[in-house]
Amino acid sequence: MFSDIISEEILDKFAIPHIAFPQDTIQQKVALAQHILSLKGEELLLSSVYSFSYPSIIAGISEANIEYIGKNAPENYKTELLETIRKDYITKEAFEISEAMDKNLGENATKNQQRLNMIIQYIKDNQAVFQF
Repeated sequence: MFSDIISEEILDKFAIPHIAFPQDTIQQKVALAQHILSLKGEELLLSSVYSFSYPSIIAGISEANIEYIGKNAPENYKTELLETIRKDYITKEAFEISEAMDKNLGENATKNQQRLNMIIQYIKDNQAVFQF
């Protein structure tokens, strides 16, 4: 009965605190990606499975986070992450966000773009972990 009273949208906002604010500008997306980058693996898993379909979340995942996710996340989280990186429009936007993050670091910086490349490659190289 309780779940009938509260809409799924409201529950998602509680379950996805990291993304319950506007992401209309690149600056807002960069802010979210930087916040995600600062989180520990267990903190990242507090959000809903659907948070892994947001480009800002993908742009902010660290190497430590992706390893933690691979080892500890529920199956549906891993599957969502794998499906997300297969969507070109999402990875394209994630790279745009990581490029903006690098511009904030200074001219010729590519640290965040390289990290994102490594994250995507890690997921592709370990597909079996993310599929089952």
